[in-house]
Amino acid sequence: MTTTLPPMIEAIANRVSARLPAGEAPAFAAAVAAAAAGRDLSAVPWQFLGAELRSLPAQSAEVQAVVDPVIAGLDQLAAGQEWPEAAAAAISAATAAARAAIRAAIRAADWGATAAAADRAAESAAAAANWAAYAHADVTASTRRQRDLLLRLLAEA
Repeated sequence: MTTTLPPMIEAIANRVSARLPAGEAPAFAAAVAAAAAGRDLSAVPWQFLGAELRSLPAQSAEVQAVVDPVIAGLDQLAAGQEWPEAAAAAISAATAAARAAIRAAIRAADWGATAAAADRAAESAAAAANWAAYAHADVTASTRRQRDLLLRLLAEA
């Protein structure tokens, strides 16, 4: 993607685009650029990551107990608020216990709080999108769902 998107959104869009069927990727890139133009995109990565965690297949009670506070924290970040302390404890537990997709999303949320770590957050956000797609049985359908989600969030920003 060759737009001037915030790094986390750029990384997410690149990962989604790379997994789309070849004929769909160019239209997606154009749609992202058009949808993002002139908008405040600061909440979009957090909204996207929260939605991805919500869409994961059913988890064990132990994993879900860690994921739920992270979703709540992502919702707070999307609303322009600070990361909650309760979710910070959940991040520590999830980093050790949750699946790779969840760990990447949590790290993206944790690192996203500081500008110095923007590149790592972008990579983690992209990895979260990537692993979330593979958590579902139909990767193409999941990737298309991610495409549609990102475009909707950009349009609503």
